[in-house]
Parts: sequence; structure tokens; C-alpha cells
Amino acid sequence: MELKLNYYDEFQQLSSKQIFTDRNPQNWNLPLIKNAKICGDTTVYLHDISAWNIPGETLIIDTERPPHTTDQSTRKLIRDFLRSQPCRDIFIRMMTDHLNIT
Repeated sequence: MELKLNYYDEFQQLSSKQIFTDRNPQNWNLPLIKNAKICGDTTVYLHDISAWNIPGETLIIDTERPPHTTDQSTRKLIRDFLRSQPCRDIFIRMMTDHLNIT
């Protein structure tokens, strides 16, 4: 599995690239944060890495923090984030109805 990230500057020009892969676990040098949380204003991407041979369950990409992993599942991160939101009950009901989840 491979995940490629392109970083752009304020002029929408490519400024750098970063590739995450499970093929070279020795090159995996991201910090593992035990109790990481989704920040509603800055978290832009979550990626499930539980099947990869590297530490952690979820890769978190954020605009203010460097990329990092956590030992929490992607599902748990999203569930905890939704529970912390003011309109969580209405939002969760709408999403579960839309996705046909009981």
C-alpha cells in the first residue's frame, strides 16, 4: 500500500511531496501519539494503516501538526470526534440513515 501527499504553497504550486508506504517500514519515521484526536479545524485526512506492518492504526494528516500515527482505530477517532460535537445526535442520525447503518 502506498499513500502520496503533495504539498502546495499559497500560489498553488507544488512545494514538496511525501510518500508513505508499508514496503519500507524502516523508513517510517512518524511519531506515534497514543491519545491523538481529530481537530475539527485542522485535521484534513485520516488513513487506516492497521494492515500495514508499521506501528499504529491510523495516519493523521493535519494542517498545523506534522503527519503522525495513533494506536486508535479510524472508527474510534471519528466516533469520539462526533460525540464531542454540539449537534452530534442529529448529525449521527442523518449519517446513519443515509448510510443504512443501524
